[in-house]
Amino acid sequence: MLSAADMPAALKQALQQLPNQQRTSAQQALSKFLAINPQHSLSKENATWLEHFLAQMQTQLFKQELQDLPISMQQAFALHNRHSYPAWLDHLLGREDSPFWQTASVAKAQLLLENLLSSSQATSQQMPEAQLLTSQTMLVDFSRTTPLSAASFSSQTDNPNSVYYSLNNGIAGKLFPLPVSNKEINAVYGKQRLTLLPAP
Repeated sequence: MLSAADMPAALKQALQQLPNQQRTSAQQALSKFLAINPQHSLSKENATWLEHFLAQMQTQLFKQELQDLPISMQQAFALHNRHSYPAWLDHLLGREDSPFWQTASVAKAQLLLENLLSSSQATSQQMPEAQLLTSQTMLVDFSRTTPLSAASFSSQTDNPNSVYYSLNNGIAGKLFPLPVSNKEINAVYGKQRLTLLPAP
């Protein structure tokens, strides 16, 4: 979406308005972000960056609407989006026909650049700690045949003596489809499968 319609021109204008040092960092962050290809394996850093970016966009986009609500409702909103798939965010930022992308203003471009830069910095600070944690990232992309996919960046166990402690080369960051409908299941796994039923 950052490359669609009038957004590139708005981003270019927003970059020109930044101080020299910040402009360079923002340009690097933008170029790196645009180079991410969700059709290929994600690195742990890029997956964490996407997570930070979307979380910050959520805070900025709904700041005005949330600030008048009780604290408990604000916390529930944040908690829900942290631990589940935020469909509203996907439809707002991931669809070209959403209201967010109907206009490409410099102010909107500045918001995107600020969040790209700050989320990139937050990701860099988190990565030394993230390497010690097991994690899995879920990606929802409706442009894919099977929209729901998952990527693992760590082993299936915390036991270093287990044969499953290390991921095989090429597995870490690879997106594996998670089919939901029967059509998707047949496309991914085939029609021959073993069905387990409880004993009568």
